[in-house]
Amino acid sequence: MILLLAALLAWEDGPVVRDPGADLRDSCSADAATVARLGQGTPLKIRFSLSGDLGACYKVEAGGAAGYLRAGEIEGLGGYKRGLQLASDRELPQMIRSEVTRIKLASVGQPAILRALDLMETSRPREALSLIESSLLPATGSSNASVLALAGLAAWQSDQPKRAAGYWAASLALQPDPTVERLYRKVQGELKSDVSRESLSGSRFDLRYDGAALNAAAAAQLLDLLQAESTRLEQALGCGFRDSREDKFTVIVQTADAYRASTGAEEWSGGQFDGRIRVILEPGRSVESARPGLAHELVHACLARNGRFDRWFHEGMAQRWSGEPVNAPLLREASHHPDMPDLTKSTEQAHLFYAWSRVAVDRLYSVHGDSGVRLMLRNPSSVPAPKVN
Repeated sequence: MILLLAALLAWEDGPVVRDPGADLRDSCSADAATVARLGQGTPLKIRFSLSGDLGACYKVEAGGAAGYLRAGEIEGLGGYKRGLQLASDRELPQMIRSEVTRIKLASVGQPAILRALDLMETSRPREALSLIESSLLPATGSSNASVLALAGLAAWQSDQPKRAAGYWAASLALQPDPTVERLYRKVQGELKSDVSRESLSGSRFDLRYDGAALNAAAAAQLLDLLQAESTRLEQALGCGFRDSREDKFTVIVQTADAYRASTGAEEWSGGQFDGRIRVILEPGRSVESARPGLAHELVHACLARNGRFDRWFHEGMAQRWSGEPVNAPLLREASHHPDMPDLTKSTEQAHLFYAWSRVAVDRLYSVHGDSGVRLMLRNPSSVPAPKVN
């Protein structure tokens, strides 16, 4: 990811100080002290960006000095912004996986951090956040960028975006990282755009919903539907859904416009699992119409409880067990496509990837049967390479 960012920045003129020059400050606040005076055209090395009292604010290095500049004081930010947009995996779940992997590699020999990571990787962010805040943060004095980044992930997946933003800002101040910055920008966008303010709690799920998508009676029906679908999937797949305060998943129900505004998801996306389950329900639609989308994301949550599975397996299983209608011509096309389609290339390729994943999972069932695949769910490394013919 860092190499991609560097390549993009090298491709065009780098950022420089805008005319007539600028004061390099020691923070993003309005009363920040001046570190140095930078002349017009001074080359800048951008470390990361934050939102401060002065708006968008960038940590930069210039001529051996480090400090902060406002966005309006910098010329040539286009390459940095495009690099940042591409520096992380395209989809949020992949981005989170990338960040968890990075923290794990940086935390070898630190059992408490690894325990928190294990809780994160099996979709128990509330337990992870409790461990981090009660043990890891006091021990490190909030001076470990990886622990702060992990706290941000746990807070976000526990549906506490303001707390997540605070942890990620603190992590970035200690150590620049493009994935953490991408996550930080996403949570800021969510805080501005997510209007899902109503809530309802059950034994397995905390439901947060947009009043434009659901009324209180429909929300209660949807919570019952979630309970029924999670029980079905538990019996079929062994998901580990339990009636437990610490193990509960957050489910967010939004209109399509609100969903895309708060997640930045692709046009073809109808739901998302990022530790929380997000689904679309348009005004006037029945709660029952949301069943396939909820089941799809519940399968993702189910697999996450069991470990780390490849994307094709996630999507194929989610389609198989959600009861979504199949596109027969697309499945036939996918079955003659020996290589896995590139999900990120285009909308057409994304649709083909989903069909290809469904064919690959169906073939897995035809070869190994229900019992064989269920055994694989207990050991992600046992899932064989995908084949469609």
